[in-house]
Amino acid sequence: PSLRRLRRSMPPPSSPDTIHIFYRSGWPAPHLHFSTTAGASWTPAPGLPMAPVSPHWFHLAIPDASSALFLPNDGGSDWDHNAADASKNYEAKSAGTYVLRSGRLARREGRLVEGKRVVIATDLDGTLIGDDDATKRFLHVYNVEMRAATLPGEQRPRAALVYNTGRDLGKLMTAIAERRLEIPDAAVCAVGTEVYFPDSAGKGTLVKDERWRGMLKAGGGWDVGKA
Repeated sequence: PSLRRLRRSMPPPSSPDTIHIFYRSGWPAPHLHFSTTAGASWTPAPGLPMAPVSPHWFHLAIPDASSALFLPNDGGSDWDHNAADASKNYEAKSAGTYVLRSGRLARREGRLVEGKRVVIATDLDGTLIGDDDATKRFLHVYNVEMRAATLPGEQRPRAALVYNTGRDLGKLMTAIAERRLEIPDAAVCAVGTEVYFPDSAGKGTLVKDERWRGMLKAGGGWDVGKA
């Protein structure tokens, strides 16, 4: 049920001449200020609101556009400038899907999961974390070529991420914050005795699935505390 909640705000299928911008941000309601052709009029600041699609991820479709210049902002006076050159706008040079994260823009080609759906279930310590460079490479591939491979109109993401860890929720959230990990689509914590899903409001928090605790107690009298 939690996976079905993701991306319900996605727009219906659009024409090929559309630019899709997926943006990762800690702002609760980012906007996109853009111009579809060089020299053309820009949207009135702060631009158009971006739709939330999953925790910390937002989307906006720019229809009938073969290229665009744009800058995200918080809906007020704070702007997300180009990490490569703060004096320049971000630029989408052709129609397609783009992912903007940490000041860097990448065009999504979707080579890994085109036409497929995948679930990545991973341990944390010594697997997903432990090698910072490898973690960064994984997150880039996951967001640019897996997560963003979801097409407008689809009700489920092409890729889902599950953390399976011995950590309790507090230590998991500490690792997410310190390592700048993604909020997962599900988390199995405390050696399987607790299951969490993202909150429905998209605030980036995880909510315990009380049904799982009930199933453990009902299904053979498990001593959850000892487990």
